[in-house]
Amino acid sequence: MEIFRLDSRFMQFLTKAAQIMWLNLLTLLMSLPVVTAGAAFTAMNYVLLHIVRDTEGNITKSFFASFRENFRHATGIWVGILGAAGLLISGFLSAKNLPAAQADGYRVILLILGILGFAVTLYIFPLLSHFKNTGRETVKNSFVLMILHFGKTFEMLIIWVGIYYFAIKFFERIVPVLLVFGFTLPAVLCLLILNPLFKNLEGEKVEKNL
Repeated sequence: MEIFRLDSRFMQFLTKAAQIMWLNLLTLLMSLPVVTAGAAFTAMNYVLLHIVRDTEGNITKSFFASFRENFRHATGIWVGILGAAGLLISGFLSAKNLPAAQADGYRVILLILGILGFAVTLYIFPLLSHFKNTGRETVKNSFVLMILHFGKTFEMLIIWVGIYYFAIKFFERIVPVLLVFGFTLPAVLCLLILNPLFKNLEGEKVEKNL
């Protein structure tokens, strides 16, 4: 049957689905030490962008090559993200010591800051995986892109929130979802949104180097 030919769209879809699930497992395993999660997310985005562009090679080899190459910058950024998240959480918890009206306002401000921080993070690891910049430049560029491309940012936030809401609502347990596609599915959907933007940025870098 045509559908089971190796070059059929169905078989290509199954191949990519298997690659994405295997990549999810690699990302999860390399994130278990926590401090290495930044490098794992960077490597995941590196491989996923190649999958989106149909230029992927050996998934495992590519993942660990990117993991090693970007480990220093990714880990530095990730530690900063963990520190910022810790401050937001501690601030949210300490709000219980304030009067009710002040506590609600304080929590709203912290929630907005948390959403903005997460929105910036959605750009950080894809940028770090694909463009050669320092950690500071990557964070700055991520913040600028988050603001300039607010429509894309909103779409990516909806993807992450929607997938996890669906997983909790219908599967009721988040662990099986994390094992299968919890990282890679939302990330690959976001890269489908970011890919045209990245191609434009690649063109700008080429023009500047001429």
